[in-house]
Amino acid sequence: MATYNKTINNGWGAFNLELRQTGQSIANNTSTVSYKLYISSRNNAYFYNNYHTGKTSIVINGATVHNQTGRDFNVSRGGSQQLASGTTTVKHNEDGSKTFSFSASIWSSNFSGNISGNFSLTKIPRKSDFYVKNENGSGITRFYAGDKIKVEINKKVSSFLHTLSIKYLDKEETLISKTSSSNIYYSNSNNIMENYMHNLRSMPIDFVLRTYDGNTEIGYELKRLSIDVPDMAKPTINKVEVKEDNQNKINIIGQTPFY
Repeated sequence: MATYNKTINNGWGAFNLELRQTGQSIANNTSTVSYKLYISSRNNAYFYNNYHTGKTSIVINGATVHNQTGRDFNVSRGGSQQLASGTTTVKHNEDGSKTFSFSASIWSSNFSGNISGNFSLTKIPRKSDFYVKNENGSGITRFYAGDKIKVEINKKVSSFLHTLSIKYLDKEETLISKTSSSNIYYSNSNNIMENYMHNLRSMPIDFVLRTYDGNTEIGYELKRLSIDVPDMAKPTINKVEVKEDNQNKINIIGQTPFY
């Protein structure tokens, strides 16, 4: 909670605004903010304005959450008067961070005051990150078809679930759906080579990690690697033999052709 104030009425009073972050929604990427506006006595003073001309307003994150006119103010010695209270919902940035501006004002025929500033909210966890590694634990940007691949997920919240898929050519294949595990292994890339890499030695492959809070998708992270055909799977030609199959020519020139 933070309290902001401004001295009013020649130092005999204070104009106060309290702001508090009271809740968060990971799924909606929002925070609930409560506000309380009041005036209070200073130096044991008493002050008032009972002419029905008073005005108060509060603006949070660009939205007017309170606006009232024609009001009276009456503060006893050492006391206070609440002017407004409530809650509002503030949308966070895509990365989960948020700092919003605010302002509050009071006016009467006897005194006036303004408060303004910025309020930072607690960052909301967003999509998880991940790393693609070989079986030795080293980060990789390419691998051979058939290699054992390990995907390590860096969870922002322990309860998040993840779906991992791969994309290649115009196809998408789900490897695992809504798992709670932080480590996923993949070793069936031979199928890609055998079915789709007949005339290719290498091609790009995308690993896509989607993050879920329950059934709500938070976002996704994509990493592009290259899949290569291993040398042992490439065709080789060691020897070429040409023999004559026409018996009439064989009878004349022999088995070895002359071209």
